[in-house]
Amino acid sequence: ATKPRLEERFAGHPGVGTLNALDWMRYGSIQMPDGEDLTFAEDRAVIDWLNAHVAGSPVIAEASIGPYRCNGSRISINTGLPTIIGWERHETQQRYLDGLVERVEDVRDLYASPDPEVKLAILRRYDVRYVVVGQLERFYPVIDQNDCVPTNPTAGIAAFDTMIGRSLEVAFQSGTTIVYRVLPPGA
Repeated sequence: ATKPRLEERFAGHPGVGTLNALDWMRYGSIQMPDGEDLTFAEDRAVIDWLNAHVAGSPVIAEASIGPYRCNGSRISINTGLPTIIGWERHETQQRYLDGLVERVEDVRDLYASPDPEVKLAILRRYDVRYVVVGQLERFYPVIDQNDCVPTNPTAGIAAFDTMIGRSLEVAFQSGTTIVYRVLPPGA
């Protein structure tokens, strides 16, 4: 298995010499079905920022697209912060199924719905403190048996900006990737 794995490395892989498990995010990319390259350098900046500036274990929201697909749940995995739903298939193997389908649907609605009230209700339901909107969330695929199919949540992503000042504020930004902080009720 070693030879095929070595042949599947990302283009630009510097070879051996690091024990930094996040180093691949500097150069790694995945070509999406629409031809766009999904990159991870901005996600790495978010991970580093959360690890350096966020205390405790606040809940974050991010795309969850299943295990081994486009690095879904990449922020929670690399920060240890809880998220609304992790790798869905792993959750079905390791947890009770009660509420699982609702969580998956709520995360999809959070990113796809253009209605700020729907978004805010989901954020409050799960006590979310930070919302990640990166390249993966803008693509937000639905996984079928063989492929990633984009849902094109453009209107849903744009709706986050309408919530700034009322229920969200920008906590961090790296390129086009934004981390929103959820403001407490009545703020």
